Amino acid sequence: IVNNVIGKPGRFFGSSTGAGAPDVHYAAGPWKLEPHQALIIEGKFPSDDECVFANVLLLNKFMQSLDYQHGRSQHFNRKQLKDYGKDGSYKMVLSHENPGKEYNWLDTEGRANGIVFYRYFLNTAVLEQVKTHVINFNDL
Repeated sequence: IVNNVIGKPGRFFGSSTGAGAPDVHYAAGPWKLEPHQALIIEGKFPSDDECVFANVLLLNKFMQSLDYQHGRSQHFNRKQLKDYGKDGSYKMVLSHENPGKEYNWLDTEGRANGIVFYRYFLNTAVLEQVKTHVINFNDL
């Protein structure tokens, strides 16, 4: 497992500890960021015709979602994204600070690390691995 890299989407058919849903594709990867860094995430969601629902969310090391109840952005689906391309393309910023309204911001809540987790429900599309790279927050 490599920090700040999200794996290729696929199905997860479990182990003795459990299994993923058979009609869902998953992708995940750990983030590790210093306070002055940001992780740029670029990808493409499948269309509504190819996938009933797709989203990305942030989890802690215990696989619990972060505090979505208090207005922070720790998840996005296709309908919530700004500048969502006709081909399904998007760009998100994972960072400790809000980079501004023009960005799809995933808020780390000040956590140095966690997990970026994707889900694609009832998907028939060929799913692409998202691209990531770490930059200095001030370079946004």
